[in-house]
Amino acid sequence: MLIRFATKPFFRAVVLFLTVVLVTSAQTSVVPAIAATVNSAAYSSPIAPGSLVSIFGSNLASTTQSANTTRLPTNLGGVTVTFDGVVAPLLFVSPAQINAQVPTSIANGTGRIVVSQVVVTTAAGSSAPASVQVYSVAPAFFTQDGSGCGAAAALNVTADGGTSLNTPQHSVAPGDYITLFGTGLGVPMAPPADGAPATSPDAFVEPGVLHFDWAADSTTPSYSGLAPNLAGASQVNIQIPATMREGCAVPLSMNAGALLWASPTVTISVAKNRGQCSDPPVESYGEVILERTIAVGTTSDGAWRNIGCEYSDRAHVEGWRSGIDRASHAVRQLRFGPESSQCLVRVRRQGIAVAGGHVFRHAPKGVFLRSAHAVS
Repeated sequence: MLIRFATKPFFRAVVLFLTVVLVTSAQTSVVPAIAATVNSAAYSSPIAPGSLVSIFGSNLASTTQSANTTRLPTNLGGVTVTFDGVVAPLLFVSPAQINAQVPTSIANGTGRIVVSQVVVTTAAGSSAPASVQVYSVAPAFFTQDGSGCGAAAALNVTADGGTSLNTPQHSVAPGDYITLFGTGLGVPMAPPADGAPATSPDAFVEPGVLHFDWAADSTTPSYSGLAPNLAGASQVNIQIPATMREGCAVPLSMNAGALLWASPTVTISVAKNRGQCSDPPVESYGEVILERTIAVGTTSDGAWRNIGCEYSDRAHVEGWRSGIDRASHAVRQLRFGPESSQCLVRVRRQGIAVAGGHVFRHAPKGVFLRSAHAVS
């Protein structure tokens, strides 16, 4: 397959994702203070060499400023950032947030977790060093709303080379290709200089694999490497499996690097007509019995005891059931629904209570009775 890269307008959109900030008033007389250093795509830890990160804190800059050159500067608005003493390229600075690229020189190449010390320096002085864990890779995909959750910032790629943003109105079809953008997805074979974008395909040493719709089977990308025109960004081109179901929020994730570190899950829209997606009807997996037996202390035979229980996924547990447990001859009643993950079971049996329930619809794999305890 011909490897195609994203257009410049799309990358300008990605840059906008990275520059959405909470701007607060700054006092230049106060030294910076770092609260957290996280992956810019997922807003979580860990981070990786060469990847894009967001530094949150206070008094990080006296002004708000974005880099306006393809090659990222190491001084922006009088602000510098170092990782273990090595200056980092900067995309954006503000009093509350800095977006930067982690220097590639802190790479260890072994998959080990190392700890790096981050320092922000302004005219007012330098922050106290802040520790951050650094992995060899830290995969995460950019999302359309810049939150790190939900719909991926992805492009549909048609057979004639056309592209469109993947949305519920413009879905990708099974068998088509899609392009995803992220950071920390792998270690490039020929890393460019810090702050410099890739100008040609630069594949990762380990391409990684993707999982669609929670499937155990994995799909290998046709291209997994650096993205052009934006330092620190990664790109994955992958073909949607021909058997992929339709839906407006089909989940996908990536396992990257030699140790297959997992990315947070994002979603894409899939429809055979490449247009408006639609979610499949709710399917039933049959009647699922969720049951756990606990001791509630000695009681008189025939006394009622209330048992509180919590399910692992309250959105998919609904309905009600009452009846006789023939195995224990216990009369039990419960009621549970999508508004609450709590159920209340009253069991009539001396000393032993059985907390359980029946799921009548939409009980996907993974829903289980998480806990049960005596409440009265």
